[in-house]
Amino acid sequence: MTARVLGNGSFSNYHSLQVEIRRRFSAGLQFQANYTLSRTLNDGTTIVNNQSGFENYRTLRNLRLDYQNSDQDQRHRFVANAVYDLPFGKNARFLSNIWSPIGKVISGWTLGGIYTYQTGSPFFFSSNRSTFNQFNAGINGADLVGMSFDELKKNLGVFKTGAGVFFVNPQLLNIVVTKNATTGATTVTSTLKNGILAAPAPGTFGNFPLNSLFGPNFTQTDLSLVKRTTFSERRNIEFRVTMFNAFNQTNFTYGGDTFDSANFGRINATRGTERQIHFALGVNW
Repeated sequence: MTARVLGNGSFSNYHSLQVEIRRRFSAGLQFQANYTLSRTLNDGTTIVNNQSGFENYRTLRNLRLDYQNSDQDQRHRFVANAVYDLPFGKNARFLSNIWSPIGKVISGWTLGGIYTYQTGSPFFFSSNRSTFNQFNAGINGADLVGMSFDELKKNLGVFKTGAGVFFVNPQLLNIVVTKNATTGATTVTSTLKNGILAAPAPGTFGNFPLNSLFGPNFTQTDLSLVKRTTFSERRNIEFRVTMFNAFNQTNFTYGGDTFDSANFGRINATRGTERQIHFALGVNW
């Protein structure tokens, strides 16, 4: 016979250092840059900022055992933006007295940009075995048996291979590529080599720290180019080009695996969008 108790006993902490540099619009230039160094901790491996999520403690004998980096933890985040009116043409610093038709072409240009960088989300390698509490299988870490935690961390990163993209060093994996003789489609499986991670012994927790590793970073640059051509004192035609993810940066995501998964260490998802270019033409009055 078992009994389950539901309560609102979760707790969390957030600490941060926030720095901002700002230049107000002057001489055709304005920019702003923000950096946040932060850490979010709570007692669950899911996002626990609402009352609709349920998380099981690994043991009621020691609730602090589940105190760890939150899924929402974002250790570093940097965002910078700038707008610059190019100093060419009428009433500008350069070429202000040029022939009027050429002046119309070279004046009224504005460049803008936003740069974003942030570190990845935390994850861990789980055993997915109910060795201690039948309700906590998904949050039981695996056992590190073949190398130290620091050694494993050195083998994490984005590894691009002919068989796919991996976040675990392919030298630690058994990668098998199978090709269907009829359709020509290929199937890739990747398993962790034996002797590195294992299931915890019955009645014990895995020694792999929960949410102790961080996934791939995110980087994106957005750019804009605007041309305003005046045809009266208060009216102008505006042509705008906006590029989201201008350099077509691929941002991978990786959320960890069960130690004996058939796709261990493999990256199969991205976040953000591919490069997008928008054109717009309008009249302002």
